[in-house]
Amino acid sequence: MLIDVLVEVGITVFVVLTLLISCVVLAVARPPRSSCKPSAARRGGGHPLFPRGS
Repeated sequence: MLIDVLVEVGITVFVVLTLLISCVVLAVARPPRSSCKPSAARRGGGHPLFPRGS
């Protein structure tokens, strides 16, 4: 019984740590918020990914 609880707690902690680490990695990999607009303009400024002609 105690082993089952420890396993569940261990899995929960592992999942939470994995999510936190992934969020930190994504936040570090992203450019600062001040440079969001130039990067959005570089990507097409909010235009659809596939033009209507294709």
